[in-house]
Amino acid sequence: MNALTVFMDTVKGTPDTIESGDWTAADYLDDAGNTIPLHKKLYEYPALITTRCQNWTLNETELAEFLAMAQRCANRGVELTIVLPPMAANVRTEVCDAFGITAVMQDEVLPLLEKQNFTVLNYEWGTSCITDDDTQFFDGFHLDEKYGLPDWTAELFDDMQR
Repeated sequence: MNALTVFMDTVKGTPDTIESGDWTAADYLDDAGNTIPLHKKLYEYPALITTRCQNWTLNETELAEFLAMAQRCANRGVELTIVLPPMAANVRTEVCDAFGITAVMQDEVLPLLEKQNFTVLNYEWGTSCITDDDTQFFDGFHLDEKYGLPDWTAELFDDMQR
């Protein structure tokens, strides 16, 4: 996805921007001027995705199609690895927990995926080296390119070697 974004930026003549923050005191103030514990972007992101997530339901048809595709890969000797990248804790609590996404993922989807014939690297609902959301996330789903992404990428490639 990032490669397509960079290509589109190149075609349009717009520079790619690094998603990284060396946050200042102003980034830790809400709209009323009150101090907040995490930088603003971590609060803005859940608000941006809430309308898309508030009526979320598991799409059983797409899940079945995905599992069928995974089976076709297995039948052809293709080793499939599913990577669920990390998300910031406040996105989980404010969006995923609030709208039932966490329950469906943990109770239905993940157990189903783990029974399949492919590898699941679950950093989103499991654990990862990303432990400082304020520093390692640019926003709730996008790792900071300088302070989070290098750490997680190293973890990912180490895990893929196992």
